[in-house]
Amino acid sequence: MIFRNEYFFLSNFHPASFSYGGIAWTTSEHAYQAYKTTDTAMRHFISRLERPEEAKFHGKSLEIRDGWLYMRVPVMLSILQAKFFQNKDLAEKLLATGDIPLVESNTWHDNFWGRCSCGRCATATGVNALGLALMEVRRQIASADQFEPLMSRLT
Repeated sequence: MIFRNEYFFLSNFHPASFSYGGIAWTTSEHAYQAYKTTDTAMRHFISRLERPEEAKFHGKSLEIRDGWLYMRVPVMLSILQAKFFQNKDLAEKLLATGDIPLVESNTWHDNFWGRCSCGRCATATGVNALGLALMEVRRQIASADQFEPLMSRLT
């Protein structure tokens, strides 16, 4: 599945206003790139960039925080939680995907966050960390939806 057209809302480049770490973000790409560093000024700078492509570009030149390789998936998961839990319309669209596997198919050789479908990567399995994180957020939203009616009966 390519996170375009009807599934563009799954992309980190999709516009979605949310707060994370006390900063307002316009896309999850902005937040993810900014959290590669502990430099608060740089995080704020990235938050003000107009386009996610700019955030990604600047993210490549940051001084990467210690332990980032171990933190990147939990950070992405928490950013996606903020994006979807703070945007009801996006949460509903995510729930509407049912139980289909969410796989970020790409052609730019990203076999960690997604699965590259180019001929060169044909034998690569791909981790699909973004798809797995999105499916976890979907599960959490579904659980919250089931839990909320119960809580309203108890109060």
